[in-house]
Amino acid sequence: MVICCKKKKETTTDPATTTTGGQTQTEMQISAKIDGVEKHCNSCFSGIYSGGYRDCTLNLDGSAEQIIITWDSVPVPGLYNLIPYGRPSVKYGKGSMVYAAATGTLNLTSVATSTYGNVNQMAATFSFKTSTVSGQSFVITEGSVNVK
Repeated sequence: MVICCKKKKETTTDPATTTTGGQTQTEMQISAKIDGVEKHCNSCFSGIYSGGYRDCTLNLDGSAEQIIITWDSVPVPGLYNLIPYGRPSVKYGKGSMVYAAATGTLNLTSVATSTYGNVNQMAATFSFKTSTVSGQSFVITEGSVNVK
């Protein structure tokens, strides 16, 4: 006599996908609200090490808008209060204009760098108000980065 049991089908969920109210939503690598308007991108991260500085450029909604984070040493996890041109320095770029963070926070929860110091993995949240340039400033809220 042979007895067979059909294996129960296992279901897996992509960790970057969540289901809310019956709808599937993909978690973006980079997202933020700029003056209340949500911007996001899923593959728009670059890390550069040059002249002792480590820059992370986070493109939002194409390459016309970016969040730029700059460290002058190897970044370490922690909560950072943002001030204009402090360390780390956080800026919002829109078109050809760059607006430095005037007040706000960056909470870096994890980071990994290459041998040369490029940031290649990062998880963080941020919110800040920019300085005023040519009569314009921005409020960035609900910012998050999850690049692995």
